Amino acid sequence: MVIIWPATIPRGGIKSGVLLGFWQGYLLADEDNYLTHGTNKKIFYKIYQSVEEIDESAIVKLLQEAVELDASF
Repeated sequence: MVIIWPATIPRGGIKSGVLLGFWQGYLLADEDNYLTHGTNKKIFYKIYQSVEEIDESAIVKLLQEAVELDASF
């Protein structure tokens, strides 16, 4: 499952920006080391403060991997 969580949502855990997270992120290879491995053992994420920070190719690779992973369950 992919999570897109803006900081404007109350009690969301982030103070600014938009979070892009992967619920089963720990199962992704993430060859580019693009995601942050926070305190949650399953959810790996990236927080964006501006549009310029978005790396479309890295996100597409992660989404493709997530779809393949999901199909394996």
